[in-house]
Amino acid sequence: MAPNGTLGYDVFISGPTPMAVDAPLPNGERRMFSPLSATLIYGTNDAVLVDPPLTTDQAASVGDWIKASGKNVTHIAATHGHGDHWFTAGVLADRFDARVVASSGTIEQMHNNVAAREAMWDKAYPGQIPPSPVTATTVTDNRLTLEGHDLAIVEVGHSDTDHSTVLHVPDLSLVVAGDVMYNGAHQYLAESADGGRDAWRNAIGRVRALRPRRIVASHRDKNLDDDAERIMVETRQYLQESTVQSGARLTATGTPGRPRRPERVRLHRRAVRHRRAIPQVRRAVGRCAPWLRRRRPGRGRARGVLPRRVQRQRRRCGLARGHRAADRARRLAIQCRAHLRRRGDPAAGARRGLPLPRTALRPGVGGFRPHSGTPRLARRGGSRSGRRRAERRPGDRRVVGQVRGAVRAGGW
Repeated sequence: MAPNGTLGYDVFISGPTPMAVDAPLPNGERRMFSPLSATLIYGTNDAVLVDPPLTTDQAASVGDWIKASGKNVTHIAATHGHGDHWFTAGVLADRFDARVVASSGTIEQMHNNVAAREAMWDKAYPGQIPPSPVTATTVTDNRLTLEGHDLAIVEVGHSDTDHSTVLHVPDLSLVVAGDVMYNGAHQYLAESADGGRDAWRNAIGRVRALRPRRIVASHRDKNLDDDAERIMVETRQYLQESTVQSGARLTATGTPGRPRRPERVRLHRRAVRHRRAIPQVRRAVGRCAPWLRRRRPGRGRARGVLPRRVQRQRRRCGLARGHRAADRARRLAIQCRAHLRRRGDPAAGARRGLPLPRTALRPGVGGFRPHSGTPRLARRGGSRSGRRRAERRPGDRRVVGQVRGAVRAGGW
């Protein structure tokens, strides 16, 4: 990577590491740990290493790579407490006489990973991980200096674990993102339940606020570039898709388990959508009372009064829940559209595929029966000129827009 002014960066990617796990992947292949990225930010003479790798062999390769660069490593920074980002920090610190640094929250997570090492890390990688005492310390204001340039350790909260940070290099428009971002690799979601994914999205927003042009993700495909916008969008999209899939993995009792049948998932989503739309439809029907009067404006019922049949349906919508209430709200919306068509807007509702009654296309004819078996609402009397005057009222045009919005919000 070509230097920018007096700073530059380079990335060493350690390939997938075999895991000592008996169970293979669903396709029969052996389980492998995701590729790891170690980032070297360098000036003319000195350098800072970010996120050293997991195993002894990987640390030796990274050390040889740094030695070949001719740079003097002054600091080794860890972005978060997962062992695959710092277990070899002590080995490399001894080799280059460097200082290991991290935020206070990251150091706390390091101690937690040391406590879990025997039960988790050593079982998956027996004999491959060197001794890893926690030697990291904090720095003043979470800032490092590399040949006069500031490097900021920015705390972003929860990503794939708690107390995650990123290293921001303003002079390079670069963010070394650790596990806050992934680049062409599966994301680790085991610690992101119970609102963790929302917190992760917030962390992505904090990274976006730094306005980077390049992002280095610790787990990445070596064939992909460091384009910041693409990486942020794809990481957020992965979280969104995983949230939708995990929401579908509910049994009929609502407990985690095997995936629900597609039909049940579809009905569940439909019910949620309808419940959200019911208040909108009710308010719109209340505002469009002039369209639902049996007689033309100025005759018969007082202005703003709905037919008793519609009033009863509105009361039922306010009391019932679930699919029955959603179906009643749907019928009310269809009635609204039918009356809109009678009042000179035959295109209302047509986008949803509902056929237009023939009588809706002939304003001079009296009553008609709306779609979906709703009660017959007949109109008595009224000249064509009277209807046109009613259609020209600005308030009525607003009602048309309100009813259309409510109908579309329900997905009908």
